[in-house]
Amino acid sequence: DSIQTMYSEEITSAAGTVSQVREITARIMRVCKGHRITTIIIGKNVERIGNSAFYGTSISSITIPDGASLGYYAFNGAQVTDSYIVVDSWGDFISSTGRNYLTGNIHLLDPDGDEITEVVIPDEVEGEIASYAFYNCSSVTSVTVGNGITSIGESAFQNCSSLVSLELGNGITSIGYSAFNNCSLLTDFTFPNGLLTIGENSFLNCSSIHNIVIPDSVTSIARAAFMGCDSLQSITLPFIGNTRSNNTYLSYIFGLYKDYYSTGSIPSSLRTVILSSACLTVPQEAFYGSSDKRIETVFVPNTVTSFEPYAFMECYYLSELFIPSSVISITASTFYGGRGPKVSSGILYCEASSKPEGWSDNWSNGRPVIWGVSRNYAPVVVDNIEYDLLDEQTASVAGYREYAESTLVIPSK
Repeated sequence: DSIQTMYSEEITSAAGTVSQVREITARIMRVCKGHRITTIIIGKNVERIGNSAFYGTSISSITIPDGASLGYYAFNGAQVTDSYIVVDSWGDFISSTGRNYLTGNIHLLDPDGDEITEVVIPDEVEGEIASYAFYNCSSVTSVTVGNGITSIGESAFQNCSSLVSLELGNGITSIGYSAFNNCSLLTDFTFPNGLLTIGENSFLNCSSIHNIVIPDSVTSIARAAFMGCDSLQSITLPFIGNTRSNNTYLSYIFGLYKDYYSTGSIPSSLRTVILSSACLTVPQEAFYGSSDKRIETVFVPNTVTSFEPYAFMECYYLSELFIPSSVISITASTFYGGRGPKVSSGILYCEASSKPEGWSDNWSNGRPVIWGVSRNYAPVVVDNIEYDLLDEQTASVAGYREYAESTLVIPSK
């Protein structure tokens, strides 16, 4: 904290000036390197660690205050084993930048020196969680974000490899690029209803998530947002693709972009796709790509009015599909290529009593059709049991999720 009171007689300016601080800092770093000092503790009044400040050092551990921002390549070439950040104020912590330049294992400490594994950002803390705020905080197991937070910045929680539990506040409207990238232990959580945008790679390689429900408030989901979510069983969407009018195919949010080279695909674990009442159409090539996809059920709400060409192309494992009477247009190519191992049981249940005028003569592409069927409710999953809601009071047990426990307990209500 007292570096501004130190001075070198070789520099003509007064103590505390920029030139003096730079000279003293350079000398301290030379001492660290020359004497192989392995532990550094930086006082809480320090607000910034400059560009390349610890370049080439061999520090085993460094402790910095929560409000200190890091300059470019602050630890470039440094062999830091453990970095410690003392959190006095979550407001200061989440607003500081440059933590992607920290190296080694990053630990959060409370003022008493105890390690923080459960992060709780209170409602009183307002604003954005800055880019890289919790980057590489590998000891954090749970995060609760208060209602005062409006956005989560780029890579804010990237590589939080121990993160299991996540609770997002109602004030969040955007989740940035790679925000939760490589949080491989993160399990199911709830998106806030006011959320508007989900960034590219935001949940890349979150391989322990089983169920995703995107709220109707969302207006865009960027490419590869859920790429590598290899345990995903069910997803609920207000539209298919990037937005309601752009890149409208499911594989886009899993990293497959048909106009460019890409390696993403719809997870082979995905069994159920639920379209919410905000969805108005099943767009062209909605289920394009990913030859190993195993989608068995697609729920179509009674707000959908059309199935576009090739909408269900290559849905080889689609075992059943309910088509509400709101659908007034289906083309001959809608189910093109949709015949495969389960075609014999791939039944199309139609709410209409007979083929509507706007449906092509060969609309079903050979699949069996049952007319005059009423089913207005999406499947619901409670405690890993999947139910079909027959009406507002009655449900039937439809299935048992693969990731569930070995004991089946059917609730009384």
